[in-house]
Amino acid sequence: ATTQMNLATAYADRIRGDKAANIERAIEGYEQVLQVMTRQAMSIDYLAVQRALAKVTFEQIRFGEAMTYAQEALSVAEELYEASPTPDARRSVLEDVAGAPHWLAYARCRGNGPADRQQAVAVLEQYRARWLREALETSIDRPAGVSEALWSDFQAQARTVRELEAEVRLPDQTPGRRSFTQLSELLAAARRDLRQTVAAIRTAAPDFLPQPSFDQIRAAAQSGPLVYLLATAAGGLALVVHGQKPSFLEKLGFSVDPVEAVWLDDLRDTDVSAILYDVASEAEGRYLRGAAIGDHAALERSLATALPLLGERLLQPLVTRLATAYPHGTPVTLVASSNLGLLPLHAAPVTLDGRTAPFMDFFAVRYAPSATALHAAHQRTQRASTRLLAVGNPEHVTHPAHLTDWLAQEAVRLTPDAALPLLHAAATVAAVENALAAAVPEHLLFGCHGHFNIADPLQSGLALTDGKLTLARLLTSLRLDGVDLATLCACQTAITNFQQAQEEAVGLPAAFLQAGVRRVVGTLWSVEALPTVLLLRRYLTRMAEGASALSALHEAVRWLRTLPRAEALAQIAEVRKMNGDNALAAWYLDSIVATDPRFERQTPFAGPSDWAAFTYTGV
Repeated sequence: ATTQMNLATAYADRIRGDKAANIERAIEGYEQVLQVMTRQAMSIDYLAVQRALAKVTFEQIRFGEAMTYAQEALSVAEELYEASPTPDARRSVLEDVAGAPHWLAYARCRGNGPADRQQAVAVLEQYRARWLREALETSIDRPAGVSEALWSDFQAQARTVRELEAEVRLPDQTPGRRSFTQLSELLAAARRDLRQTVAAIRTAAPDFLPQPSFDQIRAAAQSGPLVYLLATAAGGLALVVHGQKPSFLEKLGFSVDPVEAVWLDDLRDTDVSAILYDVASEAEGRYLRGAAIGDHAALERSLATALPLLGERLLQPLVTRLATAYPHGTPVTLVASSNLGLLPLHAAPVTLDGRTAPFMDFFAVRYAPSATALHAAHQRTQRASTRLLAVGNPEHVTHPAHLTDWLAQEAVRLTPDAALPLLHAAATVAAVENALAAAVPEHLLFGCHGHFNIADPLQSGLALTDGKLTLARLLTSLRLDGVDLATLCACQTAITNFQQAQEEAVGLPAAFLQAGVRRVVGTLWSVEALPTVLLLRRYLTRMAEGASALSALHEAVRWLRTLPRAEALAQIAEVRKMNGDNALAAWYLDSIVATDPRFERQTPFAGPSDWAAFTYTGV
């Protein structure tokens, strides 16, 4: 059976000969394999074959067959996922079924009925940021009719699962860590107990922890449309979910379906890969090298070609449709699949009313890992007992995060009441955790270095004086319930895992949302200190004047992008004066002004590498 499967795969990938005949041989071979690799006897192999059949039929535009195979693959994956005890085992199942939700959603939308589009959205949501959804589900309030004792069991069992997951993620040599076999058995038992308790709760509250329904998804589109984006081998698709409040068109008397499909026929998954990934034959790197590794020359080159392409093939069709239903400035939330979430879609140029500008100039663009996460953020009530906790320029072995200590102090100055700065040597992991335990801040600001770990995303995090506040720590232990806003003025704080379980949105914004924060400002790549400080100072000032975090960020980005040279120099001189006793900061600013070729331009920071990295995630 394995040999037959390899042969079928070879036919599916074969370039020479009659392509149609090769595909038929591949399908026939896969079908023969299923006679041996049955769902009951060899479920993992059965899943692989069903996914392979879904892929090959989808790529041949045989959407009816692709839907059947994709649905079967997702069905068996669901069983395997529930039976998998450890986080790695669950991630492996999600990797094994990668692509199938996209193929099913795209193919279903070709049915062109309102129900088809709603079901497509539900499929995308179900397999989007699933770990995050499950974590959010365990932090909800007790439903009416559920006894306090039963709810206590649920909370204790959910906590046990989280603690065991945290332990299994520890390095093997960690003192006190139990063996993988022990932890697997304990997790399997803990998940079984939790499932039984959930079943008991559902006798009193039948709607407790349901699969994402379309009504729940639509509820997340409260202040503006929710847009699911994907790119496939057959083309791209934007699914626009309209909220229950009437849109501009509906106010004029026109009917609007709850979900609209905007077909992006010129955008394929290969186009996204061509933007992101280096090619061995090329000497120059592409986007991910610039964003993840800090190669700014590669980043500048890739953005120069990537942003116009994304504007033409993805955002222009979308923004043209949005503009018919919503006024300029309406918040638009993007749920980006197919690794599109790694890209600064808000910065792509589009044309409306004869004016060409970045997408964010026409609509207030924000991102979300999923509708579930967005809805949970909407539901959270702010319980802050202090205004601000600001962490600035921790002392550690790497180079200093220039001016971030001053930026933290500036945030404190703009928030005069109930603000706590933790600067330099005082900015330790323990100090941050103790401060958060003592008082929940409305605004949490980190001015420090950040790092995205490609090999192990859970070890990504924020560099503090004595160590790193890791993604794993945020996901398993730290609770930030009541924090309204986290501003991460550090490099690579908005990038997500792009190698494994891509739909899981494993990154700092999602982790902060899971920990309890309602909204997160971060960066997709390492932005130089000077434009970062200028932009974030403007952002903090606008918030102090009463602007929302979303409008303050967008206004600050536009301000920096269009800042004239003379005004930029005046701003730098002011920052230098305010850092008069900081010799290192003064040297840094003087050297930038004297040697940086950007100051030969009329607008020094017009290049997207200086402003497009800043993103807003959440409500």
